[in-house]
Amino acid sequence: MNPINLTIKIDNNLTTPGDINVYAKVVNAYPVINWSFSTIRTVTIDEYTGLVDSTLVVDQLGYEIRIGTTISGGTIGTSAFIGDRVSTNFIYSKDKFWNYVGEPLERGRIYYGQINVKDEAGRDSDWVIFSFEYNSLPYVQDVKIEPLVPLVTDDLLIHYNYYDDGGDVQQGTILRWFKNGIYQKQFDNALIVKSRFLQVDDIWSVDVLPSDGYEYGVRITSPSVRVGQTTLVVSSLEVFPRNPNENDVLRAKYNYESLVFDDVPNIRWFINGQLVKEFNDLKFARPNVVPGDSVKFEIRPKGSTIYISSEEVEITYSDFVVYDIMVDGRKESLQVSTISPTISWKVYRPYNKSVNYVSIQIGTFYQADNIYTTVIQTDREIFNIPINLLERGIDYYITISVSDTQTFNKYISSHFRISGSRWEESVDNSTGWTIETLFIIGEIEQTTQEVYDETSYQVIKFNDGNRFGEVRIHNQRISFASEDFTLSSELDTTKANVLTIVGRGDNIKIYLNRNLIIDGTGLFTQASDKKTLEIGNTTGKDFVVNYKYFYYTISGDFYPGISTEYSDIKFHNFLEFENNESVALRSYVKDYTDYKIFGVNPDDVTESGSIYALVPGREQEHSTVSRTFAPINKIRSSPDGKKIAVAHSKGISLVTGYIISAFDYEIDFYNLGLDASGNYIYTYPNSYTWELMQNLGYEAGYFESDGFHINTISNIRD
Repeated sequence: MNPINLTIKIDNNLTTPGDINVYAKVVNAYPVINWSFSTIRTVTIDEYTGLVDSTLVVDQLGYEIRIGTTISGGTIGTSAFIGDRVSTNFIYSKDKFWNYVGEPLERGRIYYGQINVKDEAGRDSDWVIFSFEYNSLPYVQDVKIEPLVPLVTDDLLIHYNYYDDGGDVQQGTILRWFKNGIYQKQFDNALIVKSRFLQVDDIWSVDVLPSDGYEYGVRITSPSVRVGQTTLVVSSLEVFPRNPNENDVLRAKYNYESLVFDDVPNIRWFINGQLVKEFNDLKFARPNVVPGDSVKFEIRPKGSTIYISSEEVEITYSDFVVYDIMVDGRKESLQVSTISPTISWKVYRPYNKSVNYVSIQIGTFYQADNIYTTVIQTDREIFNIPINLLERGIDYYITISVSDTQTFNKYISSHFRISGSRWEESVDNSTGWTIETLFIIGEIEQTTQEVYDETSYQVIKFNDGNRFGEVRIHNQRISFASEDFTLSSELDTTKANVLTIVGRGDNIKIYLNRNLIIDGTGLFTQASDKKTLEIGNTTGKDFVVNYKYFYYTISGDFYPGISTEYSDIKFHNFLEFENNESVALRSYVKDYTDYKIFGVNPDDVTESGSIYALVPGREQEHSTVSRTFAPINKIRSSPDGKKIAVAHSKGISLVTGYIISAFDYEIDFYNLGLDASGNYIYTYPNSYTWELMQNLGYEAGYFESDGFHINTISNIRD
């Protein structure tokens, strides 16, 4: 008969039966031992019929347990082993657990045991040995905060020595910091408290609750330390920016070793050696200066009588800046009616300079010149685009820069669209065309959801100057009609579907979700000399289709898949935009890396600027850094640099032969729509993640229908 094979656990910790050198760890002075084994069944056979008469599960008969502090001279595993702590003798019981009773276990000590189990069938487990260790508690010594006499400029560091007599490593130790006797939960388990959280005369202490991953030891509290004042020292004085122009906000940049919040030094600004009192004690100043002027500031710590001076910097010329580009009198117009519109703009001119040259570029993407480029010697702020240059139904970018020489530094672009249908003007059956739309069929009555109705559909009709055809969208079917009628097989039209129609010559192919559903080779044959493109429902039936987008191109027949022109092109990373990346923000107000601010220049001759800051800890989601009509996710370039692939929210675009130039980033605060009274609802800068840090006397932002504007380029002088 097979012996009983036991599985043993001590306080639910699995042991290794038969190996006393592998200890189970227990944290209870009175642990519970339980065990399990595979039971057997007995079967009774009827002596007359030979059939099973009954079955019986053979259960445990009883057990005996011995536990000692030694292996008893090597007798463990035999009946000679003496349990100097517990010897139960044989207990008749079906229970497969036993709660230790006897003297409390001693921490850090290893115990050895053996168990013998018998069942009702006479099977025996023999003596199965095991061992366990009662966990020793961890403890710490020499708990202290360093430095022992901290200054307000110091970081506080916790120091302690960890010990565990059982050799367990530190795991899960809890640190709790206290300031002036009040628990500072935000610093839980921090080894360092940065100096920016300290103030003079604060009293700090820390509690250490050691842990070995099994249990916590005794809590120890460090001696308290008091934060002291530091010597007042000012250094690294510098006017910022280092090469300011006449339109910059100037910053007094310095290191001040006293970080007490109410201890602010005195500041004085000088222009050409003359004190400008209106900017006394201001870290940011917008003085009335011209190129060639010299500027410096002086600073005096509180309690001192001596001023320390920065180096003088010379004011330089600012750049010419083009702004408010208008196309036929409108900004960013998407409904320009003429193909020869008039472009106008405004210019910020640097002090004592005039415009002599204008550079104009027109292209089909940002700052491109693939349509037109010219340099004109003029000071006018108006330009008429030549005729026969632009086409209807196309988006363009006009890019302008001005200068007093033929060297241009700063280009500004504006987007516009020529209204009209390219299909009606330029579609050509011999060239081919492609239509693509994303559609969702509206609600259909439950009784007809599974029914195809030939007379109920939405239609896309097209005349390409040589051929006529129409594609019909039915429930569960797509059909095509020209001279003949073609019907697709049954389709799943219950979800959003991408429909692609490609036509050229006598051939037409129709795809649903990039899969060919109608091969109309030789079926696009009905003659027509019209050029029209129509969509709608002409059946009189209540059958609704919602189009999420509808695009077409008359440049050729483009089938789903990879064009042979691009099938062997490899791309490498060129630009990537991280979702949460902040661009072009500098730390001006406080020298903390997580405190981002920007300055706002005035929009009026009587006004100055304001400083806005990103508030640490607050979150606000921005979809893109600069406004785009199709937010870009990734840009890649081919090894030869001749092709650039742009991945964006509407798919992918391939650009051949043109480099996308770098451009300035903008921060936009868009309106949130209209309220019940028809007024715009705005996201103000000082809402969400923005906080007004310092205002120099007036506003420099304003609102229009497209959102919040910050003007940094208006001419502030006569």
